[in-house]
Amino acid sequence: MLRSTGVRGVASRLCVLLLLGPGSAASQPLQQVPDGLSASQYYELGKQYKAAGWPEQAREALTRSMKADPQGVGKKADIYLRAYIPRDPVPAFAVQMNIDGYNKMAQGDQAGAIRAFRECIDLFPRFEWPYGNLGSIYTEQGRTKEAKEILEKAVTINPSYVNGWLHLVEANLKDRDLKAARDAVQTALQLDPENHYAQLLLQLISAQQALAFDNIA
Repeated sequence: MLRSTGVRGVASRLCVLLLLGPGSAASQPLQQVPDGLSASQYYELGKQYKAAGWPEQAREALTRSMKADPQGVGKKADIYLRAYIPRDPVPAFAVQMNIDGYNKMAQGDQAGAIRAFRECIDLFPRFEWPYGNLGSIYTEQGRTKEAKEILEKAVTINPSYVNGWLHLVEANLKDRDLKAARDAVQTALQLDPENHYAQLLLQLISAQQALAFDNIA
């Protein structure tokens, strides 16, 4: 049986899995997607581009994986493309603004990161990643009302944005709204059933709900 503080604590530590983003890869891939790779290699390369914060290279690599093996690994590439890559093409300047904000966030400069993400959102309102990053900072700061408002915008822009849904889970857990947290994590799992962080969050929410039920009984 998990204590409520344990659920929140474990979820906070596991946020590292969700926040992996620009600069998190051990070594960044080439900026231009190479030719001649296998479907599996393109799939893995697409995930590397996502981790580096380069959505358009990720889109190209994943699309090549889908074309190379549509009935095999291409199916995973299709799920990843829809769930983790922006719905609309992203200009290079918007990508750099988001990376700059992410780097400030990673360095502990939350005020600078907030300014960067807000500016990116103002200039590129259809780019969902800065919404997710901004919502994550607001949740960490305890500004959960603002977090949920900005994250709801993100998943309205792109209802398939898995990390947006997972950030919503975290904001609702911070507010102890277990029903809303469960709804959000179940949406994330419908989009990507193999997301390990979402699977663990669902287990934690279920344990917390069982504990609440036991206390009532």
